[in-house]
Amino acid sequence: MEKIRRHSLLYKTGVEYGDYTINHVLGCSHGCTYPCYAFMMAHRFGRVKDYNEWLEPKLVENSLELLKKEIPKKQKSIKSVHLCFTTDPFMVGYPEVTEMSLEIIRLLDYYGIKCTTLTKGVLPPELSKFDNKHEWGISLVSLDESFRKQYEPFSADYYTRLTSIKKLHDMGCKTWVSIEPFPTPNIVYQYLPILLECVSFTDKIIFGRLHYNKLVSSYMGFQDFYDDAITTVVTFCSRRGIDYHIKEKTTTKDTIENIERITNSVFPILHHDDVNDFKQYQNYLKYVDLQDSYTNLLFMLKIDNSKLKQIIKKLSDSNNSIHFLHELIIGNTLNEFCKKNSLVLEYSPKYKYSGKKPAKNPDWIVSDGNQKVVIEVVTIDKSNQESAFETCIGLIHNLAKDGLKRNGIDTDLDFNASRFKIPTYQERLNKKEHAKQEDRFTDFCREVSDRIVTKVISGYGRDKYETDDSGLLFKIKSGGLTYMTTVGHETYRVINSILDKGKKYSALSNVMPVIVAVANSHQNRSKAYPPSEIAKLLYYPDTVYEQQFSNITDKEKHINNIQDRIEDLKVLEGILFYKIDYDRIYTTDYEYYPNPHKNNNWEIPEKFKKYLEVNSNGHK
Repeated sequence: MEKIRRHSLLYKTGVEYGDYTINHVLGCSHGCTYPCYAFMMAHRFGRVKDYNEWLEPKLVENSLELLKKEIPKKQKSIKSVHLCFTTDPFMVGYPEVTEMSLEIIRLLDYYGIKCTTLTKGVLPPELSKFDNKHEWGISLVSLDESFRKQYEPFSADYYTRLTSIKKLHDMGCKTWVSIEPFPTPNIVYQYLPILLECVSFTDKIIFGRLHYNKLVSSYMGFQDFYDDAITTVVTFCSRRGIDYHIKEKTTTKDTIENIERITNSVFPILHHDDVNDFKQYQNYLKYVDLQDSYTNLLFMLKIDNSKLKQIIKKLSDSNNSIHFLHELIIGNTLNEFCKKNSLVLEYSPKYKYSGKKPAKNPDWIVSDGNQKVVIEVVTIDKSNQESAFETCIGLIHNLAKDGLKRNGIDTDLDFNASRFKIPTYQERLNKKEHAKQEDRFTDFCREVSDRIVTKVISGYGRDKYETDDSGLLFKIKSGGLTYMTTVGHETYRVINSILDKGKKYSALSNVMPVIVAVANSHQNRSKAYPPSEIAKLLYYPDTVYEQQFSNITDKEKHINNIQDRIEDLKVLEGILFYKIDYDRIYTTDYEYYPNPHKNNNWEIPEKFKKYLEVNSNGHK
């Protein structure tokens, strides 16, 4: 390796998250083609002739000699020293560079100066021997190896980089990851949350866009893409207690402030294994569906600050958080369509249409400037009783697994809860009584789990299911927990949730049409029957006698319910059924069923008819 000498080495950096820096190598063997900003500057100022010369790095042989003179002079003003901004301290194929880097770190460590490093190479395990105030980082902008071979051709592969930083983390070192320069989808298509999950163990994440590349500016909506990515990063880090920094010029300061205002009140992720009482597990079940992407929706919908505070407050209520997430997802599908079709979308406007009755706040109003349409959201989620049932099963599973582990048995249990009986769950209790009920359920779950642990230790449940006094069947198995449900058991509640909206907006339906949007995130859509059959049961109740509705045992109850509430049904213009898929919230499937019994013959805005006529906003 060629050697060079310099007159100085330690200097103040202009990078916003740096203090002092040391670049003890000229050039870099990794051959990044983003393009490489360090090469562009070196070439501009005549330090190298061309890229080929840049790929043949030169080591500053008098690095330690210089630093032993410079560090004592500047020691009091140095907060930290970064290795390196214009080269790589652990570049692949050059052990001399790694050796020199370790010697420099050893010198900084001796003087008590914090050191940070960043590499596309491999972090050496020797770093774990230094003071833990230092921070060791890798650059990771993708997990796609074909992308790496094109844009970082001679760097360490992504798996090796990740393995090296994870080892240091596991040894108690502080670690960080730079996701910069992050490419646009026309360069490499990837799902940012997966990349973030791979580095979720780290202490800090830095995110920045790709500059100086024409492919970025040619990507339609590239700034929206980066704003969305920033929202994802900030939310991910905020919910997991990870420090973050967004590089300057990735977006505007105003946008950053807006994103941080949205993400400021995010609630932390509640980890499954940390749950040990009924209240915690119930919150876990409620929040588990609240994806990080809810902040992306808030940012894209650009809701004004006063309403934004209300939404965040609603989202933070575990009893209603999923409903308001569904409101946002449906609002996003409406918003995308309205923007493209010159329609106006309002969130939760207050309408006082009668002097005697209080004002109503519909979820969404779509308008073409003349006619308005109410879109009112209904969430088909768990009832409190079912939630208590699921909470008990999950908590017993957690407690039993933990109890077995304490007794030296590291295994999982398979449950069958088809005969499981829980205490009566009472609703509408005051705060004090509700807390007592939670304690009773916690005690119940602990008693069941203790009995199961005792039986497993005694040899039961190894070859076949054993039955606990509560009716819960258990067996040692590598699988998870299962329980049986009855198809159609929620049909009555689904239909009444729709009719309740008709009752609520009966007066408003005389001013504008009211459409109910049924949001459902369960795998089998309404967890009762498909949308077409729910609409059939609602509009033509006598069809309950058809074969496909055999699971509805009290058919007269269903028919009488619709007849008793026919006025509530007549209020509605129609029903939209949305299938909520959290993995693709920007493209939501839906089906529309107009109401043949409606009271009013409203003229739906012509442009909005297109939305109702197509089954998915992905087609638009």
